[in-house]
Amino acid sequence: MGKLKLGLLLVLMFIGTVARAQDIYSLSGRVVAGNGKTISLCNMALYNAADSAMIKGSMTDNQGEFVFQGLKNGNYYLQVFFVGFERKQVDSIVISSENVVLQPVVMRRKATELEEVKVVSEKGMFESQAGKMVYNVDGNINAVGESALELMQNIPSLGTDMDDKVTLRGAKATVLIDGVESDLSSMLDQIPSDAIESIEVITNPSARYESKTGAGIVNIKLKKSAKTGYTGKVGAGFGNRDKHHGSAQLGYNLKKWKFASSVNYKKDVLEDDIQTDRESTTNGTLSFMSQDRHNTKSPVSTFFRNSANYYLDGKSFVGFQYILQDKSQQNRSEYLTEHFNSDHELTSKSSTSRDGKDHNQFHQFSTDFHKIFNGDDQHLLDLNLLYSFNKPLNEYDQLNEPITVDQGLPVTKYTTDSKNYSNQVRLLKFKADYSRAISTKWKVETGLLLSMDHYVQDLISIRSIYLRNDSTDQFDETSYEIKSSSFDYHGYAASTYGLVSGGFGKYRLSAGLRFEMSVNEATSDESTSKAFYKLIPSIHFKQVKSNIYNWEFSYTSRILPPTANQLNPISLSWGEYFKSTGNPKLSPEVFSQAEFANHWVFSKTNYSLTFFAKNRSDIIGRWYTVVQDEENKDVTYSTFENLGGVLSFGADANAMMGAGKFVFRPAFSAFFSRISGEKFGPDLDRHELSTSAKLTGDYKINKDLTVQFSGRYNSPFISEDGKRFGYYSVDAGFKANMYKRKLALSLKVVDAFDTMEYDKIVNQRLNYTSTSHVDPHNFLVYFDLSYKFNSLIKKKS
Repeated sequence: MGKLKLGLLLVLMFIGTVARAQDIYSLSGRVVAGNGKTISLCNMALYNAADSAMIKGSMTDNQGEFVFQGLKNGNYYLQVFFVGFERKQVDSIVISSENVVLQPVVMRRKATELEEVKVVSEKGMFESQAGKMVYNVDGNINAVGESALELMQNIPSLGTDMDDKVTLRGAKATVLIDGVESDLSSMLDQIPSDAIESIEVITNPSARYESKTGAGIVNIKLKKSAKTGYTGKVGAGFGNRDKHHGSAQLGYNLKKWKFASSVNYKKDVLEDDIQTDRESTTNGTLSFMSQDRHNTKSPVSTFFRNSANYYLDGKSFVGFQYILQDKSQQNRSEYLTEHFNSDHELTSKSSTSRDGKDHNQFHQFSTDFHKIFNGDDQHLLDLNLLYSFNKPLNEYDQLNEPITVDQGLPVTKYTTDSKNYSNQVRLLKFKADYSRAISTKWKVETGLLLSMDHYVQDLISIRSIYLRNDSTDQFDETSYEIKSSSFDYHGYAASTYGLVSGGFGKYRLSAGLRFEMSVNEATSDESTSKAFYKLIPSIHFKQVKSNIYNWEFSYTSRILPPTANQLNPISLSWGEYFKSTGNPKLSPEVFSQAEFANHWVFSKTNYSLTFFAKNRSDIIGRWYTVVQDEENKDVTYSTFENLGGVLSFGADANAMMGAGKFVFRPAFSAFFSRISGEKFGPDLDRHELSTSAKLTGDYKINKDLTVQFSGRYNSPFISEDGKRFGYYSVDAGFKANMYKRKLALSLKVVDAFDTMEYDKIVNQRLNYTSTSHVDPHNFLVYFDLSYKFNSLIKKKS
């Protein structure tokens, strides 16, 4: 009987053990970098501790979180790996009848120790992260000596419009500096590549971002100081067309303080030739104009940046930053203009020379407070206060000399113009963001933004007319006229948002709502005031199907208020026959955009394919017309108007592929655009399929010598102005590391075959067509030499 009881007891214990073994549990956690920031799209594998057999693979989501489902009781270990970081192994994971949540897995960047120096590994040129593409400047050999604007020409999906403004998928993008919009973002040609850590492209921003970012965000992240000890870098470069630069950077860190300073000097000479033909009908009369123009610009700029962070604890800090940008530029333009009647007979001819000088000194002060509560990266507060001011000064003198059609007749008249544009621009902005986890899977975010900007422009214009005195054979001043005008603009904006994000199983959801209010007040000859209100939704939905593939859907709606320059009614003159003004009665643009993105990640390759649709209404664009001035000259005037709508849909594809010592990064974009609007004339192309392709390749000859090439092609694309035709270019370069990788020598060739010439046409309205051929003379050969030094502490054995 006792043996029977013992047998029954053993059977019951076996059944219970089997039953418990059939229970399934989960293992979850979060992956962070050493600075506490989460790492998305991080690969990981879970192994059985008994036989090291891999059980499952996974990848972190855009919050850096992961979860393994369907696990049985047992002992496991986890391996985590990500490009640029050391592999991390988490041992002694025991699952016993309950779900397990790990402490944050902290990743450390890869490093190679050479004597007493630790050299941090270089990042790749492109990184595909959740919701954005990251372009690492140090990964691009051809970045040396460039500006932020020049760097963007090599980034997939980015381009420039007919006014050379940054565009994303054909629409104007919003440029941020360290996540905050400032007036420095309008001076991209003055920000040197040496000061830039990376450039992020966010195609469909959430409710966390301002409404004006509806067309997408380009976020420029400036370099920060190192983590320990001191680091520094000095460099210099030179090339043809009298281009050269010099730079110095220094970072020094104490226990509680981190300091960083940098100074960059840059000089260049830019030349271009533009040939323009215009056909117009004024007062029922058809006429033609032909103009050849040669422009020379000689910018000299100095960029200074100083920052300090004080750490309250390991992660929370108070930061201070000051930026000074000083730029002077000499300008010279020479025009030869000919006018023809309807029978193509030459009726007048003139020569114009224009000499100008620009100077701008920009100052920006900012302070940040970053607080992480109780060491929880999901519970944080960010405060930012920014103030900037600058006083751009533009002066030019212009001489217009008529040339007689009949060379036997003397010139009887010429005019001179002198203009002085004096501006004052001030911006004050406060931004607060707060986020907190409400469970292991969900968190809430909220924020507030207040801003005030003030823009003043004063213009003094002096015109003199000289007539030939036949008796003295000299020119006498017969007319002297002084005009002045001013424009005063105040912009006020306030907004708040709420965002909820989290996951359930393999799905991730982020939904938000933003309320915005802005008021624009402009005073010139008359005063105008406009207020805008908008409730803006956003949704991002993602599924992580495996550690190889995930997809994401997003939708957002936005408004884009007019800028102070677009509202400014003061006339700007570009020679004798082209003038432009703003329009203080503009209404904001309205955006709606949807995306479906797919990502595939393999060991040595990754691919992204995104389908998108975008609708813009009340688009703000230039509106061209021809009028006769007081001297009966046909002058092209452009102003800003709300012109109509543009519907675009298409796809972006990009990849990173490794093959031996080669790494290729192809990118391709194609989108179809349809323009609508009652103002447009019949000659404007209303439909167009536009494509662009960019390819960058690296060949690593050895660990210290890399060759890089890049090429890009842009097909014709249409806008509310007209059409810009296609062009292509090829760049190449190499980088050699020497002296234990402290010394680097770079050589680059920009536009190697001098092929960046392009044509553009403005034909948006009836009875007006202007075609131009632009040759920017972009060919450049450039050498750069830099030296790094540091005292980073060597790890103890």
